[in-house]
Amino acid sequence: MEKKWKLKVNQLFWHILPALLTALILGLVFFCFGLYPFGEKSAAWGDMKQQVIPLMLEWKDILSGRAGFFYNLNNAGGMSFFGVFFFFLSSPFAFLTVFIDKSYLYEFINLLILLKLALSAGTVSCFFRYAEPKLNHMLHSFLCISYSLCGYGLLYYQNIVWLDLMLIFPLTMLGFLKLVKEKRSLLFTVFLTITIVLNYYLSYMVFLALILISALFLRYCVEDRGRAARQIGCAAFFSLGVSAPVWLPSLLQCFRSARTAGVLEELRRGGFFTEAETTLPVLLCSAAVVSIPVIIRLFPKSHLRKTLLLLLVLLSLPLIVEPINKLWHTGSYQAFPARYGYIPLFIGLWYFADCLSSLDYRQEEKEGILRQQKRYPIVLFAAVHLLTLSLLLLFLNFDKITSYTKTLWFDPESLIWLLLISIHAASVIVLAIHFYLNHKISSRILAFTLVSICIIQGGFHASVLMGSAANLPVREKNLLNLEGMIPDDGMYRVKQNSKICDVNLLGAAGFKTLDHYTSLTDEEYLKTMKLLGYSSYWMETSSCCGTPISDVLLSNKYSIDENFQISATGAGNLAYLIPENILPEFSTHENRLEFQNAVFRSLTRKEGLTPYAPVRTEKLNISRVGETVYLEPDGEEGCLVFELEARQGETLYFDAFHEISTKLKEKINDTFAIEVNGVIVQESYPTQRCNGILELGKFDQGLVHITVRVKKQAELYSFGLYGYEEKNTELLRKQLTDAVFSVQGSRMDIRAEAEEGESLFLSTPYSPGMKITVNGEKTTPKLVWNCFLEIPLDKGKNHVYITYIPQGLWTGLWISSVTFLIAVFLVSYNRKKKLNKLQNCLERVSPILLNIAFYLVLAVIYILPVLLWIF
Repeated sequence: MEKKWKLKVNQLFWHILPALLTALILGLVFFCFGLYPFGEKSAAWGDMKQQVIPLMLEWKDILSGRAGFFYNLNNAGGMSFFGVFFFFLSSPFAFLTVFIDKSYLYEFINLLILLKLALSAGTVSCFFRYAEPKLNHMLHSFLCISYSLCGYGLLYYQNIVWLDLMLIFPLTMLGFLKLVKEKRSLLFTVFLTITIVLNYYLSYMVFLALILISALFLRYCVEDRGRAARQIGCAAFFSLGVSAPVWLPSLLQCFRSARTAGVLEELRRGGFFTEAETTLPVLLCSAAVVSIPVIIRLFPKSHLRKTLLLLLVLLSLPLIVEPINKLWHTGSYQAFPARYGYIPLFIGLWYFADCLSSLDYRQEEKEGILRQQKRYPIVLFAAVHLLTLSLLLLFLNFDKITSYTKTLWFDPESLIWLLLISIHAASVIVLAIHFYLNHKISSRILAFTLVSICIIQGGFHASVLMGSAANLPVREKNLLNLEGMIPDDGMYRVKQNSKICDVNLLGAAGFKTLDHYTSLTDEEYLKTMKLLGYSSYWMETSSCCGTPISDVLLSNKYSIDENFQISATGAGNLAYLIPENILPEFSTHENRLEFQNAVFRSLTRKEGLTPYAPVRTEKLNISRVGETVYLEPDGEEGCLVFELEARQGETLYFDAFHEISTKLKEKINDTFAIEVNGVIVQESYPTQRCNGILELGKFDQGLVHITVRVKKQAELYSFGLYGYEEKNTELLRKQLTDAVFSVQGSRMDIRAEAEEGESLFLSTPYSPGMKITVNGEKTTPKLVWNCFLEIPLDKGKNHVYITYIPQGLWTGLWISSVTFLIAVFLVSYNRKKKLNKLQNCLERVSPILLNIAFYLVLAVIYILPVLLWIF
């Protein structure tokens, strides 16, 4: 009994050791770069700052009951948080936010990254201990750390839920092996289901990989193919069925997003080869994988190794060929070009593990001789040289090797330095194995060398990819500290005067806002925000820019300036009573300021914005064809000059807008530079940060001189200079009667007393799944500007009740229930041996279906995109 207990403790120790070493290496990097808990800096940057942390903070509010899960008013004017959660946050670790103060989450995220990477060492340890039980303990640790500190984890940790997929994949593959070897499919089914729930988007890539893995394994490594194929197919079927309440509503929400570019169009864009400087480091950060081209010559081939090598080639090919890579990413991507990168890395490490496990570590004892130790100084010198080179690069060339954390892409010079370290590390590994095979060093020296190389390389890459990102989140904390600072209990929105922080942070601070940035930004909402003159690009919508007219209509009641000071805008609370059908519709080719003037005119019967024409142009040709204005400088640069007598309290606005798109860079960007009374107010306009209707300043009575320099040709649908008097805001507000608006979770309750012919204007975006009742009767709203709600009211008192259930959720629950019942039925009858005929039939059909799926993946994912790109 005591021996068994000691054996279990020993096994547990060797599972825990790789995780502890991973944590130790990262802890040392944290210490060197002042990252929490050894300093106040955060490793958060990029998407982690822009999306993940703000969304985690909103999740904290949802868990505490301060915001809705199904419909959340803190995002995009109101949107479903359901799909957002299962895209960015669906991890048990997300629930830890309940215990963390908002202002400390930027520091806590460091510990969460460390925890997930350390746990991935533990999960891959479970796999290697089962798949390669003969593996030396220290070599086992080497492989586990190679996985936990791989390029994927260090490059992509900003999207922290992706680390959960990297963490869970070895357990999914452990379930796959148990299915193949022991005919037990439960573990595979469970972890495949968990994979889908963790991230329905990345699980698509896991399914592609599993089709390739299953087909090749069954062809070359499994004898009982019919039974294995049947179990794999049933596991996939049950996983998809049980998880339907997650992926079906999420996909439907994703289909309504602004990511609408056609797949065929995307495949024909760009070059044939990927940005290898950024895709290849996913593998290059692991010297064991880099050494495989040489390792294959040192070890005999087997069916397993041939299969793993073929898989490694197939799974690595997308890292090189861009059309294939795009289809692995469902058709397109903007950054993070190897989101499946942990899969080929895992296969490569498995190949390496199988080679190492074939070494006979007891040969010394069997032969009764001691290996000659003459070559260990060479190996030791090579390892020390690698350490010295790594330290020199970190101290002397740090800025040049850390381009990734500045731009999200490696440059060619950074790749060369990474290649130098990777090839050097791989060379030491190959050298050590060669010496061991030729009896020049002992197994202990071999294991010590490989673990040392892994620690050196892991520390180097963690410094480059995590240490270089260390920063103090001062501005983010300044904004979060504003939560609860507005003494107003009404339902209103808060906007940024200019982009002082990432747009999701306003909602994270507990404010209701129009701001939002995720891949699930609704297409119609994005169009509406652009046409109303708010600054938006890619999938990001912002409350920056606009005019007081749009701010009043959309209830932007308070604004935050660049000094984090809050001021009132003159807008009211959410939900106004207006005359029905009074708001004008717009077209996509309409002057944005003229449209806002038309809205003001329809509500007040007066003009709200005054257009101003230029007094002269210099070296500039202006023409108009229909609604389109063409500007063409005569030479390098032309200009428009405006001179006007400003009225008391008049604010001037300038607009230049071409088209609605989700491009990262619009072709009209950086067309204009604007001076007001000799002072440059905007050196470049439009830009990513500011592309809405631009406020030039507020003026008292007096002459205003404005020069608009035109730097290049431009084609514009909306263009001009307009003035707006401060008194107009009060005039507009008098025409809008506030209703009483309250929210309980995802349910909205509105009470209003209406006159004959009045309706309720609610500037929350419509989403399929909304149910609206007025005085207990279901009502169909009119969509204003293809987005917001106009709800017809009865004369007198009205009680409007709005509930929301994500579209597809009930269908998903039905699918899940039926799948579960089928599973119970099959398991119970299978035990009674009543389904033998069905099993036999499935075992004949399943291998054929798996082969069809395999060839479809090859044809559609690998061959078709290449042909489309060529032709």
